[in-house]
Amino acid sequence: MKERKKEIETITQNLLLNQFLKSRKQIEAYCEEQSTDMVKDFLDTFSHAILEAGVVQAEGKKDNICYILFSYLYSSIFLQKYIVRIDVLDYRFYNDVSQGESNWDAHALYHYFESDVNEILNEIRKNIPRIREYEIDYLRYAYLPYYQSVVKKWIQIMAKELINNGSFLLNEISRKEEIKILFGEYMGSADIIGIWNR
Repeated sequence: MKERKKEIETITQNLLLNQFLKSRKQIEAYCEEQSTDMVKDFLDTFSHAILEAGVVQAEGKKDNICYILFSYLYSSIFLQKYIVRIDVLDYRFYNDVSQGESNWDAHALYHYFESDVNEILNEIRKNIPRIREYEIDYLRYAYLPYYQSVVKKWIQIMAKELINNGSFLLNEISRKEEIKILFGEYMGSADIIGIWNR
C-alpha cells in the first residue's frame, strides 16, 4: 500500500506543476472574461457579511471588528462547489460565534480545476492502472494548492481595492483602528494579506 502511494506521489510530482503551468494562461483569460460578474458577486457577498456583522453589533453580540477572514473549505472542493467563506470577526477570532459571515462562490477561479485533474489522471493511468477513488481524492488534495494560490492572489487584489476604495462599508460596523485581512484554511492557519486602517 505504501509503495503504491509512493509511486503515485513520484509520478504526480512533476505532473501537477506542469499541468498548472499549462492551464495558467487559460485561467487568467477566463477570469478576465468573467471579471465583471466575479467582482460584483464578490462585493455583494462581502457587503452581506459586513452588514450582517453590523446588525449583530447593534444587538450587542459582537465587539469591534478586528479581522476579516477569507477561508477555503476543503470539503466544498470534493463536492465540486468552490466556496470561500468570509467571516467578519471581533477580538475573539474563532471564538466569535456571532453572525457576520457569508459564502462566496469562487467557481470562476476553479473553472479548469476538474479538467486539469482529469488530464493528470489520464497521465497517471498510463503508469498505474485501476486508480482507486480515494487516490483520486488524494490527487485533488495535492493539486488544490495551485488553485488556492490563484484564489489567494485574487482576494489580495480585491482586498487592496477595498482598502483603497471601500471605506464606505466601514460605516456599517464598529471597528478597531486596524482590521487584519486574512486568507487561509477554514478553522486552520491563515496569512495576513492586508491591513485596513481607519
